[in-house]
Amino acid sequence: KDALARVSVVSCSGVIYDAHVQKRAEEVLDYRTRISGVESHHLLAENGALPFDQVQREVLDLISVETILVGHSLHKDLRALKIQHAKIVDTALIFGVEGGNHRRRHKLNSLVTLMRRQVPTLQPVRPGAHDPRQDAKWALELALYEASIHPATTKPLKLLSFPKTIFLSEIPKGTAAKELGAFFAHGTCAEVSFHLQSELGSWLGTATVTFGSQAERDKAFNDLPRFVRVYVGPLRDWAGRTDLAKMQAQLKEHFLKFGRVRSCRVMCPRAFPGQSALPFCLLECHPTAARVVLTNRQAQSFPGHRTLFKVSLAEAEANETRCCAPL
Repeated sequence: KDALARVSVVSCSGVIYDAHVQKRAEEVLDYRTRISGVESHHLLAENGALPFDQVQREVLDLISVETILVGHSLHKDLRALKIQHAKIVDTALIFGVEGGNHRRRHKLNSLVTLMRRQVPTLQPVRPGAHDPRQDAKWALELALYEASIHPATTKPLKLLSFPKTIFLSEIPKGTAAKELGAFFAHGTCAEVSFHLQSELGSWLGTATVTFGSQAERDKAFNDLPRFVRVYVGPLRDWAGRTDLAKMQAQLKEHFLKFGRVRSCRVMCPRAFPGQSALPFCLLECHPTAARVVLTNRQAQSFPGHRTLFKVSLAEAEANETRCCAPL
């Protein structure tokens, strides 16, 4: 599972707190250094890292019930710190996405790039691992700008586009950039960065492919083999199960009878108080297999799950275009 590695707090006058959280090397499977900037030596006591309880207490000492906390997707930060606080301003919520539903959010780096014309004091986004101090400063500046134009508000912003780039995700571990490059003859594939997926317990990679023009990118994307995403669930017989790998293997074995299945991912949503949450699955199938699965009643149950479940085309997120290539 994810763990807290560093805490940074800023105010209008600058950085007021910055500390790494102690972790033994044997407790960490993936530092995600490329994204987090955290390396093993940062989390050692001899290098100044502090116990979690001390970091939590020192952060609480900085705030009162009247303090307004500002951040981007702040609920994640507070959850990691195991802190509850009533007065918050979350820049992920106050800056909307044009044409998106309420679940769509701007990433902080994208939001900074989109808002630099309105807020010229924002430092530009630079390549490399993120700095939590900079993230905190960005969120504070964005929130102060929005407060300064009250009662007006910033209109929803278009998602930041990358017209010459294809983003690749869920790349199986061990796949080299050269292998991916075989799909994109006219593009330049960056090195694959692998990260441990906590919910699946497996390593998957991400990479980008850059082209000379948007037309070249669009042609390369359209030439890729397509897979259809299919929703399966709710899986009532499996309520309470947590062995995701075994559940996924059982479902994949079942659906392979109907054709080519690229991936099978079971998810167990969190239940709200007083409600139950049932696991469900997202399949990625070849279109021919998807057609059979969607029209064959025998696909809706199997010996490992005798209760009938729903099989339907999965709804895509607003502005989402998805293509899965078999490797």
